[in-house]
Amino acid sequence: SHCSLRSMLCQRTTGRRAFGIVNNRLAVENSRLLRMYAQFDRRVPLVVHAVRAWATNHGLSGSSASLLSGYSLSLLVIAFLQRTRPPVLPCLQSPPSCPVPGKPTGPVVSSMTGGWQCTVYDNHPPGVNFDTPDTLLHDFFVFYGAFDFGTNAVAIHMPSSSAVTISDVMLLSAQRVDEYSSSGDSGLARMSVFRQSAVCVQDPFEVTHNVNAGVGPPLLRRLVDQCRSAALVYQTDWAKQPPSPTTTSLHDDGQLPDWGLAQLISPPAGPGVRFLSISLSADQVSALFSK
Repeated sequence: SHCSLRSMLCQRTTGRRAFGIVNNRLAVENSRLLRMYAQFDRRVPLVVHAVRAWATNHGLSGSSASLLSGYSLSLLVIAFLQRTRPPVLPCLQSPPSCPVPGKPTGPVVSSMTGGWQCTVYDNHPPGVNFDTPDTLLHDFFVFYGAFDFGTNAVAIHMPSSSAVTISDVMLLSAQRVDEYSSSGDSGLARMSVFRQSAVCVQDPFEVTHNVNAGVGPPLLRRLVDQCRSAALVYQTDWAKQPPSPTTTSLHDDGQLPDWGLAQLISPPAGPGVRFLSISLSADQVSALFSK
């Protein structure tokens, strides 16, 4: 069967309940793919963990369908790292143009899972982008602070230096539905076409699935605003130098305020949202987000 089953488990003595997924083989393939990207370049997990902490602590990520999941954030990071100049990551679902000598030219994993092609190649040569993780994190915020979510989608399985449009992913989704509907498989025939949302992230294997199908315009606005705010923090000397007790106002508990990366990934203080006031000229802001 191609179906995954959602089961409720109950502990008899305490009555506690939990949900589990059975036979979700695509999740195994997705985890394998993410692990291969993390192993390809040691900076990948560093940037992913920083972005996840930042998103969680600023109310952008969580278990609700209206928020970004950890999996979705990982795909956002990978897609960005595929489009740096030069790229940090290749597309591992496409064969390399110049395979590593001594490694097999074929895919390391080639399988059909639930009707989906899950082919991955591990013979890509190392990249030639040597930016530091903190530079890549800054560029991530700039990239998505200026990203046209109304026109473009995130799709790590499409090897392209240019933007992938929502039309591109919906066309691929429709093609797969037509192929599987004519296959005679009753399970595959019930697939639906890619569901568009405010932040479109196409699953790398199950291309009819929008990972962020439940995300609406309010979260998109917050995501872009927070990305731009984080990018602007990086433009200040304050983000690069630790604050001095003699020149910086302490918190009520006598502690120095967060600075640098800690400021970005720390949760806002108090019941409201903490804003950082930065003095920048209009030219500086325009230059940052017009790249």
